[in-house]
Amino acid sequence: MEGSGKGRIELANTKHLFDYESQLNKKSNYFDLALAFPIIGEKKISLSLNAKKTAREINQSELMQTIENQIGERYNKKQILAALEEFFVLTSEFLYYRSKETFPTTYTARIENNHFIMQRPHAQFRFEVESYDEQQGFFRRVLVKIFPLTPDKSESLFTLFLVPETCDHQ
Repeated sequence: MEGSGKGRIELANTKHLFDYESQLNKKSNYFDLALAFPIIGEKKISLSLNAKKTAREINQSELMQTIENQIGERYNKKQILAALEEFFVLTSEFLYYRSKETFPTTYTARIENNHFIMQRPHAQFRFEVESYDEQQGFFRRVLVKIFPLTPDKSESLFTLFLVPETCDHQ
């Protein structure tokens, strides 16, 4: 997930396209992501690889504040914001384990139609990372999603879709 490229955020029946740059800062244990949206401009988010720290810091990020403003006043605004907070906490946790190249048994993995899919259930949500790896060690695309656990909902609440143009995968 390190590098630069293009991406899309899907949230509350809206899609926002962006260019991005990302890097894993191993000294500070933060994953830094800068998203450049047309018209809106650049928004940054830094995720600690410590999920508890991310939970405390996420609401102060530029990106979360921008998303909250984009959501506006909706009947399910609290559910969306709770899902977003959990999305970034679980992304932080995933990045931590990915940097260690080992995952606990709370994650399940499978390959489906040449897509590598990792899932982690949570009390209210299901977190999923899907990647298509055409070349050894280089992700062609990465989707990070969060779903509600209600049986009648199969659409994700929030999706972060990244297509790297350059990748510093190590």
